[in-house]
Amino acid sequence: MLSIDKAYNFAIRKMKGLLWNWYYTALRDPKVKSAVPHDDPKIQNEIIRDLKKNGFNVFDYEINVTNYREYINNAEYKKFPSYYGGGKAINFTEKSLEHYLAAKIINLSKEDVYIIFEC
Repeated sequence: MLSIDKAYNFAIRKMKGLLWNWYYTALRDPKVKSAVPHDDPKIQNEIIRDLKKNGFNVFDYEINVTNYREYINNAEYKKFPSYYGGGKAINFTEKSLEHYLAAKIINLSKEDVYIIFEC
């Protein structure tokens, strides 16, 4: 028998999958469903080159690990169990690092309101 939390999380995962597929279908061509290899320096350089060629500002950013850990502690993801398992999901590090970098790059302060919409 499924607990209410497990049933809820299952329903959320299914809904996210349906929405992702709907959004993907709405994207214009060309498009390809596939993973992007991220551990190959040749591919990384190709992506960076293409981003620059298309007018994106690409820059190196050194992550302060101690500061990132402080961010994780202060964000208190554990209070939000339906969001990336409250910090226990397999891809939580990637997602929280995206949040951390976005906050750093836009210089987010206590006076700002920052809303993340995830589907």
